[in-house]
Amino acid sequence: MVSINHQRHAYSSSSLTVPPASASRSRVKHILAPTDLREASESSVEYALCLAEQLEAKLTLFHVWDVPEQVGGASGALDFDRLRKDRERAEQAFYNLYQQTRSRHLATDCFFLAGDPCALVLSAVKTLPIDLIVMARHHSSWLSELIGRSDIDRIARSTDCPLLIVR
Repeated sequence: MVSINHQRHAYSSSSLTVPPASASRSRVKHILAPTDLREASESSVEYALCLAEQLEAKLTLFHVWDVPEQVGGASGALDFDRLRKDRERAEQAFYNLYQQTRSRHLATDCFFLAGDPCALVLSAVKTLPIDLIVMARHHSSWLSELIGRSDIDRIARSTDCPLLIVR
């Protein structure tokens, strides 16, 4: 039974009860927690952290920096200084999240990459021995949901790894 306080996005390992694994091969040993560093992702990272603590599993935090849509200057040309600052802010926020998470769970590592988030999450699942992906579902348009264009839908259709969605 999982106890979740959605208003404060507070989870505690004592409120998360996981039944013991019946066989070692069915045990979750490595959890991937992709985050886009938005508030909704904070709750999924916290949930993944609580699971990792309860299961004594390795936790990998994963962020893919995507070039922001509005990066042009007044002339419409790319503003490289603005891009650099945006990336540095994202790296710092991700590093802070990693430090906070690692202070609670030493078996935590992280990856900060740039590119297509779905492709890189799928690549990580193929490359690393991931047993579970924990992701946040963001509110998206009804049209995106209808045609299955959300990142979660793309990932779920492209991998056999179990996917836990946190709302």
